[in-house]
Amino acid sequence: MRSTSVLLAISIVACGGGSTGTGTPSGDGSTSGSASSSSTSSSSGEPGGCGAQAIAPNLTGGCAPRIVTPALCEEVDLTGGKTYELAWTTDGTGCETPWKLCAAGNPVSDPNSICVNLSTDVNAGISRTGGILVISAADLEGLTSDTGVHHLLVASFHESHAGSVAFRVKR
Repeated sequence: MRSTSVLLAISIVACGGGSTGTGTPSGDGSTSGSASSSSTSSSSGEPGGCGAQAIAPNLTGGCAPRIVTPALCEEVDLTGGKTYELAWTTDGTGCETPWKLCAAGNPVSDPNSICVNLSTDVNAGISRTGGILVISAADLEGLTSDTGVHHLLVASFHESHAGSVAFRVKR
């Protein structure tokens, strides 16, 4: 899941709630993109806090992908070789792929983010209505956070997204 830059002028938010993805197929992705961050705010008023949505929603063309896991402010445990299953859905609406899945540390910036492009591959858990991707600590290597919060965003081919989700990572 490694890339040198986040997203194509998209915004990021992440805060998880999910499950361990041991034995779950992951998608093969190519990396591309260029990150840009927007202002970071928090429902608690804490800049960069776990309730913060670092990237505001940009819903276009009827496609509305959203992060399912991790849940907002979820702690993702990647210690001791554990893996975690990232998941997203459109709630049934088909979207044009490839998906752009981006993760970022805090603060969000190009050098502190990674993105992958994931094409439809049902055998790997990637469809036009959502997908799953299993990650490990190595996939987030190089991302840093001054608050312990990381951000996740999924966008369609036309850059439609529900904004980023904030989550914490235990490595």
